[in-house]
Amino acid sequence: MHPAIFEALSLTAADTAHMINNTFVDRLRFLRNSYDPCNFSPLQRGNMWIAAAGDFVRQNKSQGLRGFNTASEGIAVGLDNKLYDALYGGVGVAYSRTNLHWENSAGHSDINSFYAGSYLTYGTPNYFIDATLLGFINNFNVRRNIHFANIDRTARNRHYSYGFNPHLGFGLNMYYCTMDVIPLLMLIIILFNRIITAKKEQKVLILLSKATIPT
Repeated sequence: MHPAIFEALSLTAADTAHMINNTFVDRLRFLRNSYDPCNFSPLQRGNMWIAAAGDFVRQNKSQGLRGFNTASEGIAVGLDNKLYDALYGGVGVAYSRTNLHWENSAGHSDINSFYAGSYLTYGTPNYFIDATLLGFINNFNVRRNIHFANIDRTARNRHYSYGFNPHLGFGLNMYYCTMDVIPLLMLIIILFNRIITAKKEQKVLILLSKATIPT
């Protein structure tokens, strides 16, 4: 497959990993200090939780990248508790499924992703620190429609990728009795490694090389 096709898969997998990681970050917000307008109250006790997520992305053609759109849905489950003083942490697992379609009926891909990770939050009346580490495996099932001269074929490819999505957040709590102001700084890094395992695409390319173009 052309590298631009795989670029769409990488972008989609990164977006989905970020979507799932947001369910962990949302849980950190829940665990963090809950405040009365002018008085600090302690952190809430953690427990088992479940969350659903979904998004839709449309990417126009850009710099050789073929346009595509995706629809993703996922679910995450976790377990957390108080570790020490104002420090809370937990672990969780998640699953997501994404349908990707390239423009002009060029093909489509189904992406099944599995995640596991941990998260921590530490909060005081004045500041908080959040951290998550999410590992994931993506399983791609790609079909690409190829029309060339008298050749009309569907190229199939199965491969997988794996990676990590660390997240670090820091915020300040400022209170004006009736209004909360929370400046927030976040660092998100997504690391990928892709492995191709299928050979069927090569057979279609061989057919194309042997095709005769009518004159």
